Amino acid sequence: MLRESGIIDRLGENERVVADSNYANEAPDYVLCPQTWPVDEDSLFREVLLRSEQIKGHLKTFKCLSGRFRHNDEKHAACFRAVVVITQLAMDDGERLLRVVAN
Repeated sequence: MLRESGIIDRLGENERVVADSNYANEAPDYVLCPQTWPVDEDSLFREVLLRSEQIKGHLKTFKCLSGRFRHNDEKHAACFRAVVVITQLAMDDGERLLRVVAN
């Protein structure tokens, strides 16, 4: 699914996606998942996954991302980008949408 979506092609050198076990087949080259995450950093992985889930949950509050989208792919992509930008602007403006991930 990552390959088909083109995400892998957009990753920089030494850049990976943090994902759940569903993407283990692309690990460790392109994905960090529970099976490939260093055991000594397990709590950090859980925090990163939790933060990711929080962002996805926030994005789903916009109705254009829930349910069936009845327009073409270009409109869907434009709506998704707009929602991501709005979310990023809200975070930049100080809105506490996410937990802070500790190093």
